[in-house]
Amino acid sequence: FLPEVLFRKKEFINVVLKFFIILGVFTGLVGLLFYFLGLNTSPTFSYASLAYFRHPNTVAFIYSFSSAIALYYFLFEKNNVSHLSKIALPFAILIIYAGMLFTFSRAGYLSLAINTFMLIYYYNKKVLLFLIIFTAIISSYLIKVFVLAKGAGSSVSRLGLIYSAVEMLKSSTVGFLFGFGTSSVFDIFQEFKFQLGPLLEDISYPHNFILFYTMQFGVLSLIVLLFYIYRLIIFFKKRFKSDFKKYKFYLLPFVIVISVFFQSLLEDTILLPEFF
Repeated sequence: FLPEVLFRKKEFINVVLKFFIILGVFTGLVGLLFYFLGLNTSPTFSYASLAYFRHPNTVAFIYSFSSAIALYYFLFEKNNVSHLSKIALPFAILIIYAGMLFTFSRAGYLSLAINTFMLIYYYNKKVLLFLIIFTAIISSYLIKVFVLAKGAGSSVSRLGLIYSAVEMLKSSTVGFLFGFGTSSVFDIFQEFKFQLGPLLEDISYPHNFILFYTMQFGVLSLIVLLFYIYRLIIFFKKRFKSDFKKYKFYLLPFVIVISVFFQSLLEDTILLPEFF
């Protein structure tokens, strides 16, 4: 119902989207300020910029949405924004991207790369080619400093969590088909995980939304969800091919859905009960 209301009222949706840009910029400024001043809301993640959150992967979702919206306005809505906004948008994008960079969130990096590449692809393919070459040149440095900042132990423990989730789903036909519940799944997963042996991280979810969604709601519900997402993608692509100028605004939800989908293959935040 809400998306339908938003799309009928273009003025209202513009206010909502600008709010997300402001939220991204504010979060980025707070995050960078706290990071360089050595103020941190969680000693566990002293290496990362958390802003006012407790986990870097959580704050990364703020940047995933706000970066896509800011870049979309900068590339596709130049003629529909004020002169002040034209000046402010490049600075907003810089702050949001910097905020994401210092979260050291690999899931966030994946989302940011996908929404950036997709938006630039539809804007100018030559610019995309330059961006890919530039990214390839600096990637070795970025991987060394940022992507591997958490160390190999984090990756190993994530594999252990995924293995535990698969074994848990295999253990119950009813659970596999219909799920273990949105809240009780945490306790069941913890019990099951410790039966398989100690893992490096004491985490009660597998950091993969497809696995976690199946654990909560079952594989039958997952099939319906994936079919719905597939229908959305086909719907958008048909509109772009038919008349891109007329339907370009659809590019924004199209890009956000896909980038957050891939981000959630490495993180479960959107499925935790307090965020769901």
